Amino acid sequence: MRSDSVASFLELARENHLFQPDEFDNVFRQPDVPESNLSALCDFLQSRKVLTAYQADAIRAGRGYELSFAGYPVNDDLGPCPGGTAFRAAHPSLRTPLVLRRLRAEWLAPADNVAAFIQRAQAASTVIHPNLSHLLDAGVHRDEPFVVLEPTDGADLQTLIADIGPMPVALAVEYTRHAARGLAATHDRDLPHGDLRPKHLVAGPLVQSSKLRPDGTPRFRPSATAIVRVTEFGLIPRRPAGADFADADPAYLPPERATNGTATRAGDVYMLGGCLHFLLTGKPPDAIPPAVRSDAPAALTKLLAEMMAADPAARPTVETVLTRLDAISSPATGTVSPPRASDAIENVELVSPESDVDLASAGPMADGDPLTLSSGVKVIPPPTPGGWEAYTPPVPPTPMQPFSNPGTEWTPQAFVPTEYGDNHTAPGYDPTEDGVSVRRTPRPLPPGSKQKLWIWLGVGVALQIVAVILWVILFSSGGEPEEPKAKPYRPGQKR
Repeated sequence: MRSDSVASFLELARENHLFQPDEFDNVFRQPDVPESNLSALCDFLQSRKVLTAYQADAIRAGRGYELSFAGYPVNDDLGPCPGGTAFRAAHPSLRTPLVLRRLRAEWLAPADNVAAFIQRAQAASTVIHPNLSHLLDAGVHRDEPFVVLEPTDGADLQTLIADIGPMPVALAVEYTRHAARGLAATHDRDLPHGDLRPKHLVAGPLVQSSKLRPDGTPRFRPSATAIVRVTEFGLIPRRPAGADFADADPAYLPPERATNGTATRAGDVYMLGGCLHFLLTGKPPDAIPPAVRSDAPAALTKLLAEMMAADPAARPTVETVLTRLDAISSPATGTVSPPRASDAIENVELVSPESDVDLASAGPMADGDPLTLSSGVKVIPPPTPGGWEAYTPPVPPTPMQPFSNPGTEWTPQAFVPTEYGDNHTAPGYDPTEDGVSVRRTPRPLPPGSKQKLWIWLGVGVALQIVAVILWVILFSSGGEPEEPKAKPYRPGQKR
């Protein structure tokens, strides 16, 4: 018999769309489902992966009402996030995974308020770009502001760089280009980000690195197809001038923020330059102009200095930054330094001074032959002698030359069977012994066979027509004529 607590829980689950209707039906058709005890039912549903551990604990503690917020079923607690707590949620009908953030209203103080924050978030949700993490919903529920985001597949660049070290120059330029594309989409709508830093740039998807951490846990690095997305767009509160608030990183804030707390596009360019500096050096910028690596191209060093200029008017726009980064990464310009043994890598292996790439242990190799690591990453060693500076790229194969006489058209030759019979194989060779599947080609028909085929086909059709005519004649006109019926005799009538 179903207890009152179980009945109340099931009613709550239906109202808040915790389960799909078919899940209910499938579970309660089973004969061993416990319906008399709520705790036992939670254990049963958790063992069938219908409930998560977070949901089961909340139901046992009498907090089942927390498993739905603003119409979104809540599956798990992800922990603290900027301004509140993040939860793993699901779409009410599609059941796709989402991230729900429940925010504290006091987090927006003193320079912002809930209404203005929600309005900016709703405006940001209309900007769709592959290099932006999309904001799906924003509002207020139970006097509590919330936002709904798409889940991110990857890790932020601050965590990655701290784990595996600075990036090669070419990869740092490429990831900065990704972020610049996302910023360009927001600047086109006059919506600056306001707090761009490596923690708000997420690269993914990730693959496991070949070198473990000192504690034995695996390291991860971006895959060859990884892209960088700008996160927190539309979710940065308005802040007062200065950097004395909890969620700020003074190393990336532009100098003008000391006297003006308004987010600007020029400020975004400054912070993008700080992110580029971090990708190249593994450290936030601590001076203007910032110092970069010696192997960085001169054009990149100049661009970084302009992006992080103290005067906002002297900084280029994000569109200009993107154009110049495209030119720096283009092989035609020759501005990218030649590849070195540490960064000439396929599949985008991030190499740090502590990397597991050990070319000395590879043994004798031909120039340009790739070395495959245990992780599956291929590293190209430098050719000798002369190093990468003396390396000449291989000449591409010569394309097929045209006909010597352009006016002569090629015509296919008629197929002539070989003298070896149907198999078209040499005498004395049995391909089945070598496991070769032989496709038999039929011999061509002798001359005149097609004409004979058409003649016999015409004769057959004519005979069929004659047979149909004879059948109609015989069965439509056959049979004896019907005799007239005799009239009945009446008295006085002459016979």
